[in-house]
Amino acid sequence: MAYANSPYPPIKGYSIGPDIAEGGFSKVYKAFNPDKPPPCIAAVKVISLVNASSGPTLDEQSYKRIKKEIKVHTALKHSNILELIDSVEDQEGIPSRKIPPAFYIILDYAVGGDLFDQLVPDVGLCNDDEVIHFYFRQLMSGLHFCHSKGVVHRDLKPENILLDGRGNLLISDFGLCSVYKHNGKERMLSEVCGSAPYAAPELALGRPYHGPAIDLWSSGIILYVLLVGNTPWDNPTMESPEFVSYVNGVIWSMDPWCRINPELKALLQELMNIDPELRITLPQLVKNPWFRMKNPLMNAEGLAKSGANLAVRLAKQRGELEGRHEEDEVRKLASELVNTPAIEISLDGGESSNVPLSQEVAQSQLGTRFKNDLNMNPTQPFSCTVRLFTADPVLASQKMQHANLSTMFISESAIEDLIEAFTQALDTLGVKHLVKPLNPPTDAESDHTSGVKITVSFIDNRKQKLMGSLRIEPIVPIDGARQNMPGDGMDVDEEAEPENSPQWGVVFKRRKGDVLQWKKKYEELVRLLPSGLMVSSSS
Repeated sequence: MAYANSPYPPIKGYSIGPDIAEGGFSKVYKAFNPDKPPPCIAAVKVISLVNASSGPTLDEQSYKRIKKEIKVHTALKHSNILELIDSVEDQEGIPSRKIPPAFYIILDYAVGGDLFDQLVPDVGLCNDDEVIHFYFRQLMSGLHFCHSKGVVHRDLKPENILLDGRGNLLISDFGLCSVYKHNGKERMLSEVCGSAPYAAPELALGRPYHGPAIDLWSSGIILYVLLVGNTPWDNPTMESPEFVSYVNGVIWSMDPWCRINPELKALLQELMNIDPELRITLPQLVKNPWFRMKNPLMNAEGLAKSGANLAVRLAKQRGELEGRHEEDEVRKLASELVNTPAIEISLDGGESSNVPLSQEVAQSQLGTRFKNDLNMNPTQPFSCTVRLFTADPVLASQKMQHANLSTMFISESAIEDLIEAFTQALDTLGVKHLVKPLNPPTDAESDHTSGVKITVSFIDNRKQKLMGSLRIEPIVPIDGARQNMPGDGMDVDEEAEPENSPQWGVVFKRRKGDVLQWKKKYEELVRLLPSGLMVSSSS
């Protein structure tokens, strides 16, 4: 069984569907395997050996790096590391379908999305210390396992931290990893790599460095981002005024550092000690009182006790912070999810029809949607719940190929009005952009019935380049797409009638640059749009 309109043949039994991420030589696609028991959704990373636009073959160094990534990642089996299921190297491609030679890397599908989708720019995880502690502990658990196998990640950043169906953290993307220890012997590393805002300062010195210390520094930056919703500087050099203030010690009285409690501020100083020889190590970190404290969200194995509870907690905190007031039935359902022990029955894969939601809640539209979600994903309560509480119910009941709930909304306006509104807003913000049809029309050049893609690029306030696209595409009710898109885990009311006017999904999709800066630009863009343009929004 294959996805409709996909040029790719099945890979190890997985039919390749819509793309969900892209960059350079690679794209990541959602895939489905009908022969495996549910959940049977995966992510397939396709790395072309030939650049489709310019033609050159992937250079030998990059080729070896990909082979190393596959070998190392395959060996890393841990509950806080995204699993690499299988891989295929195709040296021939399919010329008749314009498919170049490529690596196909089959990965576990992180149905909970991106941890940093839950962050509010300039705020973080809504000052919820227990949630911050929960995710930092899981990050360190996955990292400790990597280091115990002699592997350093070297590219820890928001884009590489995902969530599973219960809300547990997953470290992903080992493209820049390195083996620093083998058979008990350690070696110094020399390659400069990573993303500047998360990179350790010793990388700029051009001297050999100790691998684990690099990961600990990046982890400190991530903890800071969880606390305040932004990176502390654009790069860890004396060219950055913020970093200079950090080195000189004057930053501690400045906002937002002054808002961080002393215990966590001290830990950040240890994680981000500019001298790698004095930087805290993982064995030292596990003795830290804040790190060691018990977390009520975590079970004895270090995983989420309740995915539904965690999702509701994240969403309620964010909603309160952003001034959103949910309807009574949403609050009531949230209370049921948190307080009804029977909801845990579904977490072990039992029939979700046995989940005894109260009759009042079960009769509500949201209660029905939640039960429908659990029917599709009985072991994935986090992903089901997060769709209900971090996005408008309309978003939860529709299907879009490129959905990203943190930077998307729905509109019933004419597509020409949407294009005009966005181009004017982008001009106001000084964002470079180019409008293209999603599927080039054959009859009329101005035909946008299949949607449009507006490519955008800009420089953020930390002088970093961001690139991506603003996609406007028709929304397809999930019932109409289910033949080609099985296992999405979303449903709509059976009695729902199609709207007379078409609905458009608008997704601001990042390709390059910092996640938080991208979300901030999205929010600036939305504020400039005419009132009434949005039917519903996730922001």
